[in-house]
Amino acid sequence: MIAVFAELESDTIGMRVSSAHEHLRREGRYTGGRVPYGHRAAPDPEGAGKVLGVNPEEAKTIHEIVERVLDEEPFPSSS
Repeated sequence: MIAVFAELESDTIGMRVSSAHEHLRREGRYTGGRVPYGHRAAPDPEGAGKVLGVNPEEAKTIHEIVERVLDEEPFPSSS
């Protein structure tokens, strides 16, 4: 009997978390977790929470990599 209530509560918590993440995404806010390379989590200037912003140092590295790929430059081998 207790196991049934525990399973229902687990499902309810999962739905609430999913709903909260979806709400944050719709508002353009950061949902947490690992920040993608080239970005940083910054306070939301429009209110509570955080948003993703550009990390200038990492963005420079990304642009260099993209330029090399577009110019078809060979990358050093890792072996």
